[in-house]
Amino acid sequence: MKMRFEFAGSMAAVAAAMLLLPVSACVAETAGEVFAAHREEIATNRCVAVGGYVFGVGRAISRNGGDSAGFAKARLLAQAKILDYFGAERMETSGLQTVFEKREAPEHYMAVVAVDARFEEPRLRGESGAEDGGPRQQESGGAIEEYEPRGYWEESGVKANETLSEAQFL
Repeated sequence: MKMRFEFAGSMAAVAAAMLLLPVSACVAETAGEVFAAHREEIATNRCVAVGGYVFGVGRAISRNGGDSAGFAKARLLAQAKILDYFGAERMETSGLQTVFEKREAPEHYMAVVAVDARFEEPRLRGESGAEDGGPRQQESGGAIEEYEPRGYWEESGVKANETLSEAQFL
């Protein structure tokens, strides 16, 4: 009988130790969770790899297109930065996800797009024969107008600076 008690006691100790393992070791973080944890670092870079994802940040100006066009332009710029990061000309957009969008000022739009950092070459279009790989003509007839984060400015009595964190606002 003493032998069974020791075995049951050791099994209870093993079960207790397993419960103490960090949950994060078992569950992978989503791109949104990684962005939330590293928001300042990601937003102040054009493209950066963090937490198993590559984040592209696009900032666009939309003078006449409204919010819909502004965010679409910012997403396209963010995607282009991810393509530059991987040195790719084209890729499937199914692996891309928009994790954050913000209207930073009138006519100024920001989008953060993420993709798994384990980018695989077969996802590139043209490699699978899905397209001929030739250049496409622009349908809109113009380039997307990009902007850099503004420094200090004052608007309606509010002092702000896009390059500072929220804790550093005046």
